[in-house]
Amino acid sequence: DYWFMDQVRGKFDHATTANAIALLSVRNPEVKTHVVEAAGSHDDVLPVLAKSIPDYEVTDEMASRLGMRDAEREAVQELRRRGMSGLLPHPVKGDKSVRARSFIAPVAEAGNVHIPADRPFVDLYLDEVAAFPNGSNDDQVDATALAFSIVAEGRGSVWFA
Repeated sequence: DYWFMDQVRGKFDHATTANAIALLSVRNPEVKTHVVEAAGSHDDVLPVLAKSIPDYEVTDEMASRLGMRDAEREAVQELRRRGMSGLLPHPVKGDKSVRARSFIAPVAEAGNVHIPADRPFVDLYLDEVAAFPNGSNDDQVDATALAFSIVAEGRGSVWFA
């Protein structure tokens, strides 16, 4: 079964993307591998996340943008100061529609996808997935297909920022 437990969503610059990945790591410490789609900004974000930045500070603006609580802000700062491990770039292959049909449809149709109804991201996520492929935004579908493909390959849990 596939469980969709957490999400940070937005149109982010590289610095915000890096902090969002770190925040999800802080919120979900049991996750040891963080898969990042090998497209777009991953070449800029992953090296920065892996690097130790001893005096790193999360700004008030960044903490607010990502909805960090005080303890999360401190933990993200500590993580960024020592650098993150377990970052895995994953190449994307094929068309989004094909990936969705190959990886999402069979699992969802079998009733093996679980999304906690009380999470704040659920309504937007379900709206976007339901509108696919005719909706104006397909980022959630694409990320879900990538996550499901990685789990299907036996590579473990997946968390995206």
